Amino acid sequence: MNPSVWLPDPDQLMSTRVADLMTTVGMPIDPNDIDGSVRRFVRWSQQHPERFWPAVLDDLGVVWSRNYSQVVDLSAGPEWADWFPGGETNIAMNCLDIPAAEMPDDLALIAEDEDGNSRRWSFGDADREVQRLAQLLSGLGIERGDRVACLMPMVGEVVFAMLATMKIGAIFIPIFSGYAPPSVRERLEDSGARLLFTADVGKRRGRQFDLKSQADMAVDGLETLQHQVVLRRGDGEAPMTEGRDLWWQDAVASVEGDSCTAMMAAMDPALMIYTSGTTGKPKGTVHTHAGCLAQMGKEVRYNFDVRP
Repeated sequence: MNPSVWLPDPDQLMSTRVADLMTTVGMPIDPNDIDGSVRRFVRWSQQHPERFWPAVLDDLGVVWSRNYSQVVDLSAGPEWADWFPGGETNIAMNCLDIPAAEMPDDLALIAEDEDGNSRRWSFGDADREVQRLAQLLSGLGIERGDRVACLMPMVGEVVFAMLATMKIGAIFIPIFSGYAPPSVRERLEDSGARLLFTADVGKRRGRQFDLKSQADMAVDGLETLQHQVVLRRGDGEAPMTEGRDLWWQDAVASVEGDSCTAMMAAMDPALMIYTSGTTGKPKGTVHTHAGCLAQMGKEVRYNFDVRP
């Protein structure tokens, strides 16, 4: 095996979150053998998932409404692994409900557009946006397990659409806003999406484009798609189909009160991300509530060493 081409400064390395985790599980870094320490830890994590994952989840502060009975059940074979059986949680509860209650004024989200203009939301602000949007979804008949697609520009409201969808137990499907209508339709049709979040206009590389008309072509005649929630970013003159289309801002303006967060089984789907389709029909890869919290949390906390 080739030696590492670069090693971090030992003092810097010892202050990282991954170093703290290694100490917690009884495998601290040996300053005289950093490379070997890390390789042994990775090997240990692969061989002992029943010890590794609880340590990670505890370190991440993941909250369960009902604790899991074991880390993974492989009785049906490794291809049908059942992770955290018996456990119940929700991504929205962990990422927004709890921080909004504990630190409502702390910064939660920054959205910056192509022109450098930025908008900021605190956890309290974000919680109010998601609460109203979740109530809107429920009012439109979206239920646990339904698929909700999102064809939107890179704006902060995408985060609210995603968390509101997950909050009520529905499955969020992001779709690249640069796809042509047939590609969008293929994903909507395959997933059986009941609602589409979109916007009247988008902007890319300094040029504004009509996103609503692209969305309309994609959903035309699609029986499963019942609603479009349209974020107004332009002049508000985009054509709207009565009974199907709603302006986002108008629809949530009259919504009041709180929306309950659905408690989901660990392996319940939260997210469906489609492959590009460059090598065949796009496939919807399914990600679960516990899986997203565990894997994405691990990457952000240890690989990127993100801090408050």
